[in-house]
Amino acid sequence: MSNIGKNIVVLPSQLNLEVRGWKLYAKSPFREKIMRFPPYTKIEKRESLVGLVSSSIKPEVYGSLQRKLDAFIYGISYKYVKRLLFVGVGYRARFDAQDSKTIILRLGFSHEIRLKVPEGLNLRIVKRNNIILSGHDFEEISQFAYKLRSFRKPEPFKGKGVVIKGEEVRRKEGKKKKL
Repeated sequence: MSNIGKNIVVLPSQLNLEVRGWKLYAKSPFREKIMRFPPYTKIEKRESLVGLVSSSIKPEVYGSLQRKLDAFIYGISYKYVKRLLFVGVGYRARFDAQDSKTIILRLGFSHEIRLKVPEGLNLRIVKRNNIILSGHDFEEISQFAYKLRSFRKPEPFKGKGVVIKGEEVRRKEGKKKKL
């Protein structure tokens, strides 16, 4: 059994959680959501604690299912936030004038990149080179942040590109002149 899998999740007071077989039904002041686990999982809820029963789960999957359960409960109760930085001359973002759910990126290409912001995600542009993504679903936020990052990954020599705040960009030394 993994060490992550041994953790028991404490439920916040404002969250109503109901367990039916391998499905979780959660209701918070923000929203309602259902999470389905694989059919062989057993979920146990006692008062304000919830966890997975280890006897029914393969050891390889146990830790990742526990992390998903933890992220689900945190996300339905609170908000996740990711910050993106545009590092480089002329790298910037702005909202489309006609559609407020479309973001336009200028990342040094000969064209602008237009992207629709998914439902359930809040996107705020601070200055012109900082973006704040927030929402209740950790996977959705991370997926959209990495999609934005994939257009211009940080390069190791100058560090230019789209960087997720907190990410460490490994820098390389440039060529040296021979004497």
